Amino acid sequence: MASTGAVLKKVALPTAVVAVVSTGLAVAVNMATGAEAQWWWWLIVAALTAAGFAGSLWQFLHQSETTTHRTIHASGHRSVAGTGTVSGAITTGNTDAPSAPAPATSPIPASADPAPGSVTASGERSIAFEGNAGSLSTGDTV
Repeated sequence: MASTGAVLKKVALPTAVVAVVSTGLAVAVNMATGAEAQWWWWLIVAALTAAGFAGSLWQFLHQSETTTHRTIHASGHRSVAGTGTVSGAITTGNTDAPSAPAPATSPIPASADPAPGSVTASGERSIAFEGNAGSLSTGDTV
């Protein structure tokens, strides 16, 4: 788990900077369009707009660096691994005339600490799914 200092540096500080810049931008626009407006207020508006853009980009890029990436892996014979929403049926069994079995594949080795958000189906006719799954079947339908 991240320390409080790390959270402040990665989340609270950039958010506070963008909030202060946004408030300053609102005040500058108000002053630039007021009755006693000076031309240089528009320079301040432009500078604060650029600073707000830079702060938002900073947050986006920093968030992209720290986001864990999802791993989806299906290695077993007739195995399915997925994430999202299934609107139809997923069937790993026979749906037509029997045929010769495919060569067996070796399952991926079990990990002591799988990555957060990983989805793995490694046995024969196994299904691993994260999300909203509709109809799932590992049996024969014939």
